Amino acid sequence: MLRSRSFTQPHPLLLRAVGSEASTIKLAKTGRPFLLAGPAEIALARAELIRRTMRESGFTEAHIDRAFAQSWVWQHVVVAESDREAHERGMAQMEHVHAVSQQAQQAQQQAAQQAMQQASTQQNPQKV
Repeated sequence: MLRSRSFTQPHPLLLRAVGSEASTIKLAKTGRPFLLAGPAEIALARAELIRRTMRESGFTEAHIDRAFAQSWVWQHVVVAESDREAHERGMAQMEHVHAVSQQAQQAQQQAAQQAMQQASTQQNPQKV
């Protein structure tokens, strides 16, 4: 397998995104920098969980501070004439993204079911 060398030396920082509490704890135990996303309250709670888990895992405060300094938080920002309009626009977009995501998930499930049915009939010709 050929892989190109990173132009940046040392190689660029790789951040892992965390979404659930379980993935947050798993990542925090490694002591590595991270990427958070979501509402501010959730991001702050996850950051505190990361800090606490890193401490419990034996990392020094200096190491934890370096990891946080290299970490990122991703926030969606909607700008409009009023807070109400920004909220309406943002919610409409989130609802659209959710609907598209559900459609893609359903399509994947249907494709998987069809593939399993085809494999089943190929393995057992008596069902044809």
